[in-house]
Amino acid sequence: MLEIHVEAGENYTLCRPSGELDAYSVSAFREALAELAGAQRLLIDLSDVPFMDSAGLGALIGGIRRAREADGAVSVFCDRPTITRLLHTTGFDRIVPVAESLDEAEEALRHWLASGRTELPDGPPSARHAAEQATLALRHGAHGVTRALGAEGSGEVPVNALVTDADDAARAVCQGHETLKLKVARALLDDDVRRIRAVRAAVGPEVQLRLDANRGWTHDEAVRALTALAPLGLEVVEEPCDGLQAMRSVRRATGVRVGADESVRSEADLDEVLATGGIDVVVLKPMLIGGLARSVAMLRRAHEAGVDTVVTTSIDGGVARHGALAVAAAGPASLACGLDTGRWLVDDPHADAGPVIAGGIAREPT
Repeated sequence: MLEIHVEAGENYTLCRPSGELDAYSVSAFREALAELAGAQRLLIDLSDVPFMDSAGLGALIGGIRRAREADGAVSVFCDRPTITRLLHTTGFDRIVPVAESLDEAEEALRHWLASGRTELPDGPPSARHAAEQATLALRHGAHGVTRALGAEGSGEVPVNALVTDADDAARAVCQGHETLKLKVARALLDDDVRRIRAVRAAVGPEVQLRLDANRGWTHDEAVRALTALAPLGLEVVEEPCDGLQAMRSVRRATGVRVGADESVRSEADLDEVLATGGIDVVVLKPMLIGGLARSVAMLRRAHEAGVDTVVTTSIDGGVARHGALAVAAAGPASLACGLDTGRWLVDDPHADAGPVIAGGIAREPT
């Protein structure tokens, strides 16, 4: 369970979330940051956050924007390598200073206030993505973005369903989904194995099962889990552990296909993945890569190298989900894509702009 600790000190107000920051818990964090928007000096301590997904990152960025709009200064402190790596990989550190000690974070606050800057710097991947999609929509119309990127045909894309357990999986299959995705490495390893076995028993052998560990297993844990699960016929496991070489080793030891997600945020990252070899699937998030055309080019390069591809959102709003659909259709992505993510949002004012999901297929909005 996520807990939020707030301390008002002499030099800054400290906000310290404790627990996982994901789509399930992010609302409490978002509300806390909204209440702290008026703090002149806000220091956000992520050292007690063992895991953060794109929903948590989005709430963090939104809170920082509100604080800046109120002429406040914000700094982030974190000494967890997995979280700091996420913040650097996504370009978050271009938005706000990320320090590895409280002293560094406090100094960053003083520097920001002294500089007189209150606007967000240019250049984060999400800003580039938004500017490109807006430009394409102005030139070609909202419904012309997919064609402008080079998509042929109807623009329909198969989508996976993110499910939690056997009952959830059975419902998704009844709705027409042929690929199911499950998060793992958040509970005891044996519990994960029992849960995945129950899902396979519930949906039968024809449905594709995709796992996402978000680097939560060690190499040895990944080998143990996937050795037990390999007989179930897994489609792929995304980021089973940290490091391309380690993932490649897991692939050799278990025979289960592995996918790179957090490891691919730029063309240079893709170069490294393709050069390393042993990676079967790349998962691309256009919002975090920083553009639609760039993402399409990366999809096609992966295809040329014989690597399968998936396009997914970072739990984006309707407009960006439409952009992700356009990328997936133009690539085209070779596997079912993670575009059915709007249901994870508490509020989406542009939901009508997002893909229409029915029968396991994403279609252009009408």
